[in-house]
Amino acid sequence: MAIMNVQNSLESYAPSTEEIQVVRATPIVLLVGIMSAGKDTLQRQLLKSDDYHSIITHTTRPPLVNSGVL
Repeated sequence: MAIMNVQNSLESYAPSTEEIQVVRATPIVLLVGIMSAGKDTLQRQLLKSDDYHSIITHTTRPPLVNSGVL
């Protein structure tokens, strides 16, 4: 049922002209690599500049356990 709601929302979604312009004008950097490749280190360095901003991402794998802390 929830998947149908998402599909219906996607099919009926129509961004405004302003939203399209914002997305087209926004440079995007994707940091992709294997675990421990240095993505977080690179992200921290980029975020020290006002030119970059972090977004919340999503993964399909289960959370990693780091010293007992998720």
